[in-house]
Amino acid sequence: MVTARIPRAEAGQGSRTPRRRFQPSRLIARKLVAERTIACELGRPPDFAFAAGQYVDVTLPDPALRDPAGPTRSFSIASPPP
Repeated sequence: MVTARIPRAEAGQGSRTPRRRFQPSRLIARKLVAERTIACELGRPPDFAFAAGQYVDVTLPDPALRDPAGPTRSFSIASPPP
């Protein structure tokens, strides 16, 4: 399971500061497309809404290998909005 950090701003209750939501997702498929490059298909949570041009931050909760840059990467959403 991965945790997708959704960049959709939501106003916090009684606050003007947007907050980010975290939603779990499952890896459905992955495909090696070039050396050290993998295309991943993630399941869409039922209440996941987004607009064209948005991205998600994907965090691996327990990565097999440690990376000095950390376990989170940003990815463009390559699906049309629902």
